[in-house]
Amino acid sequence: IIFRQRFVAPILAGRKIQTSRLWSRARVRAGGIYEARTYRAGKPFARLHVLDMRKERLGDISEEDAVREGYATSAEFLKDFFAMHEGKFKPGTDWLNHQVWVLSFEVIQ
Repeated sequence: IIFRQRFVAPILAGRKIQTSRLWSRARVRAGGIYEARTYRAGKPFARLHVLDMRKERLGDISEEDAVREGYATSAEFLKDFFAMHEGKFKPGTDWLNHQVWVLSFEVIQ
């Protein structure tokens, strides 16, 4: 599972235990163990046990989900999510209705 470098420390510290993905289909399975890598570094920084997976509308993210994603609020999460995925949403579309895969995970030591 690929992450931006700035998420490495929060994942390793247990502050980021969820991630939302724009996958068209599931690429991992609940119960599976996967390597966590950054975009540029080839070496894994952690092994993650995926605890749960679900599809959810971006507009339905709760404050609890935002905290599990490593953010203080859902508004902060959405602002950063759309900044990270700039250009993937067509102008004029209701991006809050877009479905994402939401993965809950734990780091395996």
